[in-house]
Amino acid sequence: MNKDEVLKKFQEFQISKESRFKRNLGISADVVTENVVIAPFYKAETFADVCGAKVELLFEKYYKAYKISKNGKEFIFINSNMGAGNIAEIICTLVDTACKNVYFIGSAGSIDLNLKIGDIVLPEKSVIGDGTCRYFAETKDVFGSETQPNQDLLESLKQTLSKMKINFKTTKNFSVDTLSGQFMIMDYIFKTGANTLEMETSALFFVSQILGLNAVAIHNISDNSIISKSLYSGRNDAEREAKRFTQRVTIPKILAEILL
Repeated sequence: MNKDEVLKKFQEFQISKESRFKRNLGISADVVTENVVIAPFYKAETFADVCGAKVELLFEKYYKAYKISKNGKEFIFINSNMGAGNIAEIICTLVDTACKNVYFIGSAGSIDLNLKIGDIVLPEKSVIGDGTCRYFAETKDVFGSETQPNQDLLESLKQTLSKMKINFKTTKNFSVDTLSGQFMIMDYIFKTGANTLEMETSALFFVSQILGLNAVAIHNISDNSIISKSLYSGRNDAEREAKRFTQRVTIPKILAEILL
């Protein structure tokens, strides 16, 4: 499947660009900027805190849409909900607009002793373990296939982090559909060589590539199941604070450096 085929399907069922925006984001397609940030749970207000940016709420319903601006530069920030389906829905909304680059920021669980809670990691590959990607695949059976970010965006992101003297690691991610269910196939996940787990990145890479958008992801390590520090239990206060600091300070600073 490609961009033209997706747009043709929308046209076949009388789903216009304007109706997609009204339903999903509540804004006009004309408002969309070249760079868009998608973030489950992250707060747009952190950009005001870390760099003095103006934060304007444009829409609040199922998703939230903000305009973040400073010194004549701006980008759209979308608070999505978690899961591959939500990411695909937003990517499909952004197609055929001014958007060229999508930056996803989210949390990932570690299954690697070398990845600590609060670490910043950049996925160089993501294994499809979700069902959403199948809706956009020619064969429909892409479970276990690997997806990748846009290489130019990834290299630029690495250079920015190095310039800012921010430590980071690169990873191979596995995207799941269910937090509880991931434990049922952990042997399979280990065999893929993945060292992080989360729910959105494979769909982000896969659907963005189909629709002609450049996408990259920044993950904040939130837990590590192999040392019994899962989202459910085992993390101490210092580890939770390390994760919160990365989420509220470090990652917003990175995006501000790139986009503002």
